[in-house]
Amino acid sequence: MGIFTKLGAWIFAPTDEGGNPRSPSLQEMQVWTTEVERFVSLFVSSGHFMYSSRAALDADLAQMANSMAWVLGDPVAANNGLYGKVGAPGVGSWTRRGDLPFSFIIASDAGAGTPNAIQATTSIPVSESALIWMNIAETNGPGPTTVSFNGGATKTIKTNAGNDPAPGGLIGEVMGILTGSTFRLISDQASAAILAAAEAAQDAAETAQAAAEAARDIAIAGVTVPIYSTIDGMTAVTVPVLTKTVRVNGRTTAGDGKEGTFIRVAADPGGAVSADDKFRSADRFMPDGSTNSGNGGWWQRKAATYAEAKSNEWIPGREFSLPAGYGAGTAAAFNSAMQAVALRGGGKVIVPAETILLDATLDNKFADVMLESNHMLKGQSAGGADPFGQGAQFVATFAGIMFRHRTPYASEMGGVMQRRNNGGGIRGITLNGNLIATQGMLADSISNHHHEVFVRGIVGTLGNAFAIAYRCGETGVDVAEAADIQNGYMNLKVRQIDAVAERAVGGIVINGSTTANFSLNRHLEMLVQHWDGAAFYGICADNNRNMYMRAQRVGGTGNMMVCQGIGAVPGGPVGFQGNVFQLVSGNAPIILTGTDTVGITAGVINEIVCDDDNGLAEPTAGTGSKWIIRRSRGRTKGLVFDGLDAGVGAFGTNRALTARGTYPNASLIVAGGNEQEIVLTDGTDVWRMFINQTTKDLTISRVTGTGGLNLPPSTLLKLNGRQISEGAADSGGTGFKMLRITN
Repeated sequence: MGIFTKLGAWIFAPTDEGGNPRSPSLQEMQVWTTEVERFVSLFVSSGHFMYSSRAALDADLAQMANSMAWVLGDPVAANNGLYGKVGAPGVGSWTRRGDLPFSFIIASDAGAGTPNAIQATTSIPVSESALIWMNIAETNGPGPTTVSFNGGATKTIKTNAGNDPAPGGLIGEVMGILTGSTFRLISDQASAAILAAAEAAQDAAETAQAAAEAARDIAIAGVTVPIYSTIDGMTAVTVPVLTKTVRVNGRTTAGDGKEGTFIRVAADPGGAVSADDKFRSADRFMPDGSTNSGNGGWWQRKAATYAEAKSNEWIPGREFSLPAGYGAGTAAAFNSAMQAVALRGGGKVIVPAETILLDATLDNKFADVMLESNHMLKGQSAGGADPFGQGAQFVATFAGIMFRHRTPYASEMGGVMQRRNNGGGIRGITLNGNLIATQGMLADSISNHHHEVFVRGIVGTLGNAFAIAYRCGETGVDVAEAADIQNGYMNLKVRQIDAVAERAVGGIVINGSTTANFSLNRHLEMLVQHWDGAAFYGICADNNRNMYMRAQRVGGTGNMMVCQGIGAVPGGPVGFQGNVFQLVSGNAPIILTGTDTVGITAGVINEIVCDDDNGLAEPTAGTGSKWIIRRSRGRTKGLVFDGLDAGVGAFGTNRALTARGTYPNASLIVAGGNEQEIVLTDGTDVWRMFINQTTKDLTISRVTGTGGLNLPPSTLLKLNGRQISEGAADSGGTGFKMLRITN
């Protein structure tokens, strides 16, 4: 059994199989139109596609192999039909597989030919499987009469009996079927009864076809989304009134990164909406189906839902045709992919796990867009060419910054870049400078970011070049628009040791500006192999509480860490303060500098825990530096307190807190139980200073050792404000003197 119970050619035939005149059965017509509706619904709901033109179909190569599609509405009738996709997504072509499943076609003779050489047109291609109904513009003359449809091959018209029509026999409307080189009439031209029946059948058939087409249009409008070529081209397109949603494949050209889904809106969205995100079609239909010359025809980009945004995973090689061998145009393809993901509300651009030649900067200036490889970077290992693992690797073929993650400048605001950068970043990616690039990654004025990257092979001058940089504003471009770099997760790996040309380059630098700073980030982990350049240079950062550093200086003279104090950035909000390094490990010096020769007078201290197990040298604390330096095995150096209250047990602690109310300016208050004491020891001698609970005397006593209480000559001992000094020799014997007190 076929798709249809009966073919339209039989249902609408004016005679039965015996040649007897008949009228179409309303029941058969009802069954046929229902089957047409069912077929259309089944086609579109099965994942097939509908296009308004052959050009729109050819512009969309993203579909899977063997996908089916309709072209309906192309001004070239031969282009309409059923098509199948040949080739994988992103490549291949569409091949016409057959005619549209309509068993009834209306042809029009506008008089372009001659009475005996008729030229007719149809909206869809004619075929031998369809019944053709045609009007006749002029009465035919003697001799054979031919007809051509849509400029195709001529067909000789024959009567149902196989004869040439008699002169004047072709008048009004006729019905027939294509058979080889002939167009055979179903009715006999000489039978008035048959012609009358045919006229009645025509009325019924046209009504049925109109109903079927209306049902088809409603089904298509409700289930499918028409696909058009470009936003710029939509000004010439009349979109059917029932269509409320369309998809457009690009702005000026298909695949330029600005494709998307658009919905009908009731008016011009206004100047705040970019030309990338709206257009006006040639029609003037409103969302409710009415026509409005002032507000009709407007469309606006449909915002992605949360589920759509989080499911966006784009592979540029499929959607943006990466150049063969990753040559010129590679960066542009990835940048277009990141913009396309941003237009959909954010998501991922998946980078193949292979080596990709990069010809320009990857510029991620979009919200919630992640450039990501599905391969995680490995941890550091000793030796080997690739201690961190490759993942997906970009190899620079140009001098400059390989990857930027930034907030768009004010001059760039508009469309998808209306908001400041929030989220996204780079993950599982190797950036290989190839001894050409001058920086691997630059992050500027971002927040809620995720960076997991391995950088190597960067070149530059000692003290000025770093493989990875975090900055808040670039001088001369957007320094006044700078924002804090905040709430980020960063796992950074750097290797700058393999070639002489890269050994002057440092690992990671963190800097701010006069208005913004690197602050309040969730996690910063740094693994660096370096030579002459510093593994880490901290200039301007505050209150980053979860920082880790592991560095290996393979050769050269580079420091492991250099951290500057408040005022490192002239006019800046802070220097390097309030930061906590949970653990640092390495084999090169750590320099913790102050701000000036008189020391720090305000600000928050930093903390650092140095790894004792790997023999890390003691950090050098410069003038004015304010650091708590701890060792991983428990020792603390540089501990600073402002008003310390100390006590033993709850009783002693409460006493100390009570005393603080009476003596608010005391630097140290010590309180305890029976003997509130301070113990001093050098490892051999032990001295105690305490308040005797019985006599209430202040007692200073030696517990162990041989030393005594000594007051040097420069120390004044007074009693009730009067100085006690040496007196004359004691009469009791040689070697003793008396103490004397001034009057």
